[in-house]
Order: sequence, then structure tokens, then C-alpha cells
Amino acid sequence: MNGVLYAIAAGIGFGFFQTMNRKAGQDIDPLRGTLSLLVVSAIILAVIAMATTDLNILWSAPPGAILAFVIAGFIHFFVGWTLISISQNQIGAARTGAVVGTMPLFGLVIDLVIYRETFSLPALLGVFLVVAGVYIVSYR
Repeated sequence: MNGVLYAIAAGIGFGFFQTMNRKAGQDIDPLRGTLSLLVVSAIILAVIAMATTDLNILWSAPPGAILAFVIAGFIHFFVGWTLISISQNQIGAARTGAVVGTMPLFGLVIDLVIYRETFSLPALLGVFLVVAGVYIVSYR
């Protein structure tokens, strides 16, 4: 049951963020807004990590792993959130949220093509239900 509660909390948090990001995005350039968001988030995360975790393990991480982490972070956070901000400014937070809700479909296709992953019927049904729900919510 905890997973359901976490999912509900994540949904509420995402909806709140979409709305607030849309409002803030009206007054600031999307690139500048994303950069500000990343700087503030990085500072908060660094403070929490330093206060709660032994960071000595970072010094033993392979350089390739650190590089992959940096590249993935840049693509996801800087490119992804900038594009979400631009989308919110052009079509609104609700429609952007609906489009982002189709992410399981893209994840499924990428997993099939790149990793040759197979999926169970319940997993495929879940992806179908999510995408169908997004379609129903966003259909005019």
C-alpha cells in the first residue's frame, strides 16, 4: 500500500510543479528558468547529501560512470525540463502533463528496441491503460 501512497504523492507533486512551473515560465526565459531550478536543486541536494551520507565512495567511482551520470543528467534535466517549460508556455500545463503521461509508451518502445526486453501481459496492459487514460483526458 505504501507504493500507492507514494504514487499519489508523486502525482500531486508533479501536478503542483507543472502548475507552478507554468506560472513562473510566463515571466522568465525557459533556459534561464531551468538553469535556476537546477542550481537551487543541486545546492539543496548537495547539502542534504553531505549531512546524511558518507561521500567518500564518490572518489572510488569509475570516471566512465561519472561521465555517464553527467550526460544523463544533462539530457534529462537541462534538455528535458527546458523543453517541458517551452511546451507549457505554448500549450499549457495540463496538455503538457498529458503528453508527459505517455512516457511509459516511449519507455516500452525504447526497451524493446535497445534492450530487447520482453514484457508480461500485465505490464503491457498497464502501459495501455495509462496511454488510454491520457488520450481520454486530453481528447476534445
